[in-house]
Amino acid sequence: MMSINFTVHTVNIDQSIWMISLKNKNKKLMNEVKSTDLLSKSLKSCVKYLMRITQITEASPLTVEGSFTPDLLISKLWLWEELSRVLDRLDIQQVNAVYVLGSWTGSVGMVLAAKHFPADTIINVDSDPNWISMSQEIAQDMGFSDRTQHMIKDANSIDYRQARSPSVVINTSTNDIVGRDWFDNIPPGTVVVLQGRDATITTQSWDSLSEFESDWPMRQILFRGQLPLQDPETKYHRYMIIGQR
Repeated sequence: MMSINFTVHTVNIDQSIWMISLKNKNKKLMNEVKSTDLLSKSLKSCVKYLMRITQITEASPLTVEGSFTPDLLISKLWLWEELSRVLDRLDIQQVNAVYVLGSWTGSVGMVLAAKHFPADTIINVDSDPNWISMSQEIAQDMGFSDRTQHMIKDANSIDYRQARSPSVVINTSTNDIVGRDWFDNIPPGTVVVLQGRDATITTQSWDSLSEFESDWPMRQILFRGQLPLQDPETKYHRYMIIGQR
């Protein structure tokens, strides 16, 4: 594999187009959401699905509404933009498979599909069959089910058999997934995108971007950055690193 050197940097939030005002959400990102009907289409699909099941209630710790808050949609649009830039620098025009671990309602795959990300297939992986069923509904309703797969599995049991080079593994649920076999089993050379955050009471949390990065050693880091965001309860920092195993 060719050797490429990049200047690795921390995003300067004050100068970045991805600057998020905690009082006034970034207009560029919100226009991105509106331009692709991401929010309206996905929520309609979720409502249709929820009307047919009873297993998910308002008391669930992970809710449908919670998976489409502005901060999470912004995080995923940020992921799409920076991953696209990394692939351009690596001269990768098309990837074989994108594994999305802890896929929840499939919102990462939804954003990638809506933005025409060049992948042969997007594989949503979640251990909860209810979330997988919902992500199937969304993919069907939004017209990208033909290139989306859905797996009900513990991320730590994935063998990545479809990850022929070049492929991508995405995990935006690093705070919640217990264990690290999912990371250790990623094939060498695979492009890996990880997001995590601070200020949360979950399985694990990180106080800084450098602390987050140190937990996930890679052969080379191609991007590192952070965004200040606010969820419905608190202000926090979203970390992201992109590299190759």
